[in-house]
Amino acid sequence: TESAEVNSKKVKIPKDHALRKLGTTRGKVMPGEVVGSNAQPIASSNIGHRMLTAMGWKEGDSIGNDGIKEPIIAIKRAKRSGLGA
Repeated sequence: TESAEVNSKKVKIPKDHALRKLGTTRGKVMPGEVVGSNAQPIASSNIGHRMLTAMGWKEGDSIGNDGIKEPIIAIKRAKRSGLGA
């Protein structure tokens, strides 16, 4: 372990401290995956859902005359990939 001096007290920081969270993939989107593909629909008790419903919106309709009906799909890009990656 490394030692760091903070407020004149020695604090031990494990070498793998920064790497502990990097090994998990829970809740993270991998490159090439669609962002939000496993998201649950917004509940009817949600304040935004209730507000839109009160204004006449129905599930499957667009918002406004020129609105889109299907959500925009976002795909996760690989970070730091470039020529030769």
